[in-house]
Amino acid sequence: MFGSKGMEDAISKCLCSLSEQYRQLSFCIRARACGFQILAAYPGENELKEARQRSIEKALELLGEDGDLLPRTESEMRKKVRSMAAILNRQGTVNERKLNLLKCSDQLVTDVLQDKERIARDLQVVNIITAKQLEPVTIILKVENDQIVASSLA
Repeated sequence: MFGSKGMEDAISKCLCSLSEQYRQLSFCIRARACGFQILAAYPGENELKEARQRSIEKALELLGEDGDLLPRTESEMRKKVRSMAAILNRQGTVNERKLNLLKCSDQLVTDVLQDKERIARDLQVVNIITAKQLEPVTIILKVENDQIVASSLA
C-alpha cells in the first residue's frame, strides 16, 4: 500500500512460478510427442497413432494464443500489474516496475509460444516421415544371365 516493491516482488515470484509450471507442461507435452514419434515408426496401430496425435495437438491448443490457458494467464498478470499503486513511491518508479513486470510477462508468453511451435513442427516432421515411408518404392533391376548386375530406385 505504501510502497510498490513488495507487490513487485510478489508478482515477480508468481511469474517465476508460472514460468516453471509452463516449462514443465511443455516438457510433458514434448515427452508425449517423443513417445508418438516412436509409435509412428512402427507399422500398424493407425487408430492409436491418430488418437495420440489428436490428443497432443489438443494439449498444444491450450498453450496457443487462441487456447484457454495462456491468454487467461496473460490477462490475470496484466490485471495484477495494473493494480500496482503506492503512496510513497514516485509514479515514475511504480511505472518502471510495472513495465519490468509486463516485460517478464510478455517473455513468458513468448517462451511458451515458441515451445508450442517447436513441438508442433516436430509433429509435422513425423507426419512427413511417416507419409514418405508409406509411399511405394520402385526398384529397377538389370538382370544378365540370371544375375542382378545393376539396380536403381525410380
